[in-house]
Amino acid sequence: EELSGKIDISSATRMSTIDEQYLNGTSPSFPVMARGDHTLQPETSWSLSATLTADWSQFKGEISGYGSMIEDYIYLAPELRDNGTIRTDVLIQGRYPRFSYSPIDATFYGIDADASTRLGPIDIELQGSLVRARKTDNDEFLLFIPPDRIRTELGYRLPDQGSMVDSKISLIATLVATQYNVSPKSDFAPVPDGYALFGASASTTFQVGNQRYLLSLEVQNIENKRYRDYTSLLRYFADDPGRQVFLRFGTELGPKRSS
Repeated sequence: EELSGKIDISSATRMSTIDEQYLNGTSPSFPVMARGDHTLQPETSWSLSATLTADWSQFKGEISGYGSMIEDYIYLAPELRDNGTIRTDVLIQGRYPRFSYSPIDATFYGIDADASTRLGPIDIELQGSLVRARKTDNDEFLLFIPPDRIRTELGYRLPDQGSMVDSKISLIATLVATQYNVSPKSDFAPVPDGYALFGASASTTFQVGNQRYLLSLEVQNIENKRYRDYTSLLRYFADDPGRQVFLRFGTELGPKRSS
């Protein structure tokens, strides 16, 4: 009963959005000149996935492998001239690289995995993902596909103290590889380097009568490292956010529901 497996065969269809059909411009969150295609047809995927799940008292884990064939995949990519240079548009705000939407046939495949274990008051979690995507006509890798990544979290559960319960401190590390699975000729800027980000968090819950209050503090990118995420269009112009600190407070409102 601790092990289970699942195989899923599915098909799905997605209609093109208004932006994908008629976009003709830029925006603050979309810093490239993009042009839609009103002739886009719905994209249809045919997918197969297999998942193995383990659930023991001290260990939980899941690993999934998947593959999809997508007909008329709506692909956003730079427009390149015959000599490999990027087409640009000159606006009042400046010169922008031109991107466009186009339908292609593509294949996606990859692996997702996560595992967690508890050793006394210590929790260890590990997550990883790998994905590849190619054009079916020439086997060329697609742009803006997430690179391989691993995230690990080491947590320590503190003993309850009066009204303070479920207290925990955690250290978090995220490792992201360089995206080598892309043709340098298909983009007008080099692929950003891989990076490692470190963070920490502390949280506790106050139990006051029948009411619970959650308080947490989280710090991301403690080292204030400069990096650029390959999947972001903003990477052409700016780094991703540096050190960020989040203070959260929450509670539950309304009557308690009996289970």
